[in-house]
Amino acid sequence: MRRTASIIFAAALAFGAVAADDGADDTEDLTSHPCYDAETEALSYTEEQVWFHEGDAKLANDAPAPWDTTAPDTSVQGGAGAGVVSPGTTNLAADTPADTYAVFAGTFTGCLDTMLFDVYSFDPTNRTGTSANGEPADHQFGLTITVNGEDIFSGGPLAANSTFANEGVGPNLNQFAVNLGDTMELYDSLGLLELDGEHQIEVRMNSWYVNTGHGAYVWDTTEVPSGITFNGVAGEDHAAVN
Repeated sequence: MRRTASIIFAAALAFGAVAADDGADDTEDLTSHPCYDAETEALSYTEEQVWFHEGDAKLANDAPAPWDTTAPDTSVQGGAGAGVVSPGTTNLAADTPADTYAVFAGTFTGCLDTMLFDVYSFDPTNRTGTSANGEPADHQFGLTITVNGEDIFSGGPLAANSTFANEGVGPNLNQFAVNLGDTMELYDSLGLLELDGEHQIEVRMNSWYVNTGHGAYVWDTTEVPSGITFNGVAGEDHAAVN
């Protein structure tokens, strides 16, 4: 069940008020935390890498593309690969036609803290400033992440750390990270999600340009192994967008 922003904002304020209680112990008892590892005496977040694979169709998928822990092993010359054209819409609502943005879905089991993305795209006219400017810009996108039916992240325009292979022609590797730990903690405290366990996750992503309006996401070949690293460490390559 999706909540409105006002409800979540009010819940966040309530949560903050409890956390700021003067009578609370500043030292958290980690042993009662669902993610506590008694062996290391610290919170434990299992790192797992997954790759996107072809869904019901190679292009304009009508259903989310799945992911698993097996990396693509076939090149585009061998017939592998999938993708979707994103016309630059900024609407990522659930009823937006699926062929206007990339949709990925799968599971992750365990405590969820971060999601590091490696997403390949073709951005033929994504430029900084005006279309006359020959310097390509980092990929701009909108993103929504849903966990067990709850929208826990939504934002845009966001900027990835983009590596351009051919002066903006592509394919371009776009890398970024999303921090979900605090949100997962909040939703757990409200009884909306459990920190530990199996999480059904859906990711919706679309291009979002200032002076252009189209692009394409591609995945599932050895040339474009798009995917996610759960609980990876954000850094220079995967800068956090939140």
